[in-house]
Amino acid sequence: MRMQAILLVSMMCPISALAQEADEGVEDAEAAEPETGADEKDDGPPTIVINGDATLMVNGDIILGSATGDGVVTVKQKSVVIDSGEPSFGRPIKILEIFPGEVRIDAGSDDGVSAGRRFAVFRRQVVETESDDEFEGETLVAVIEVIAVSSDSAIAELWKGDRVQMGDEVRPAMADNKSSSVFPRRLPHVGEIAMVLRPLMAVGSTGGFGGLADVTAAYWWKHMFFDIRMQPLGFGWTEDGNIVSASFMAEGGYDSRAFAIGLGAGVSAVNGDIDEMMQSFGRSEMASGDYDGAPDQVSWDQRTQAAFTISQQVRLGARDGLNVSVYNLLMYNNDDDGGEDNSGFIYAGTTGKITVPLAARTFMFLEGGGGVMGYGFGDLGVFTWVRGNGDAGSIGISALAGGAVVWGVREKTTTPAAGQPYTETLTVLIAGPMVGLGMTYRFGF
Repeated sequence: MRMQAILLVSMMCPISALAQEADEGVEDAEAAEPETGADEKDDGPPTIVINGDATLMVNGDIILGSATGDGVVTVKQKSVVIDSGEPSFGRPIKILEIFPGEVRIDAGSDDGVSAGRRFAVFRRQVVETESDDEFEGETLVAVIEVIAVSSDSAIAELWKGDRVQMGDEVRPAMADNKSSSVFPRRLPHVGEIAMVLRPLMAVGSTGGFGGLADVTAAYWWKHMFFDIRMQPLGFGWTEDGNIVSASFMAEGGYDSRAFAIGLGAGVSAVNGDIDEMMQSFGRSEMASGDYDGAPDQVSWDQRTQAAFTISQQVRLGARDGLNVSVYNLLMYNNDDDGGEDNSGFIYAGTTGKITVPLAARTFMFLEGGGGVMGYGFGDLGVFTWVRGNGDAGSIGISALAGGAVVWGVREKTTTPAAGQPYTETLTVLIAGPMVGLGMTYRFGF
């Protein structure tokens, strides 16, 4: 009602005019009020003519017009005052404290604030135009929702992608003050350390255990990013031999709210001969002969080979919203045996991921990939920020389930008692269903 009273006074007439005509207002209103004819039906709310300039509808509608001497009111404009029931604030609302994903403001239940109440946070800052001009403007930086209230303060939750600072102005949120779950704001000047582990048991054989992991450390500036990535990081131990399938990359590129694209360089390692891994499994070269039943002599050769690798990555969509990302690896294969030189980059593997927001701080993701460098996986999982909203100080966990495989090759050389030696390229493999766990921590400088 206080807000409505202020609105009425400002729109209709000065307070002094109302006071001077208070004694005559009722009589003038009755005299100016036209009589309702027999064919007219006046079932609307009562009206009051004030200072001859406006008609007030008691139900909350305001009719702006002018009254003539004979009491006829000419309507010029009508506006509707909607009382939302929300308390108004006659003073600025201040931010008292900032926590990971939450803020405390100096408005509480004594001010009419309750859980679920939304506020908008604005910041005055210098804005640059396309013509290189600068002006100080006001920007909506966050929308917060109250989750706990005391008599003189309240704790409100920040939406993902939103960031506030001391000195920002807090106001009751309007209907169009919203934050997007699908396309949230981009948080610059924040870093991330993340790890996902997918343990594996060798199904169908004994003595086998391994895993497939991703480990990344990244930092995002205003428009650029840099990361160090180990993906894949495959390893295993079996009775047939050990397995390594890993890449170590340093990457950088452009990152915006809508997409990111980058390149990287590093090294990859695989067990066995890279040429053999690019071809079919179980290749062998054998010499025939009569061995007279003598025992064969068998030797094994399993080496870990490294190769220079470049990476490509792209993300379509917001980093903490709906997005699709693709990550490729290309290995340099040095294939120069003294004859024809077939060296060059060869395809090593691809990983893809689709992330879909489910709630304010929870996502579902579907990911998978693999390649000839010795890994493959596919899983479905859920990620949530258990602390914070994705800004510095936030902690997130993910749970996933699916299947994975890591593999390598080794050479078996058999020397018969009679005849020529022959070699076989055998596959060392760990594959099976898996459940995985991931953890993410974000930090700032």
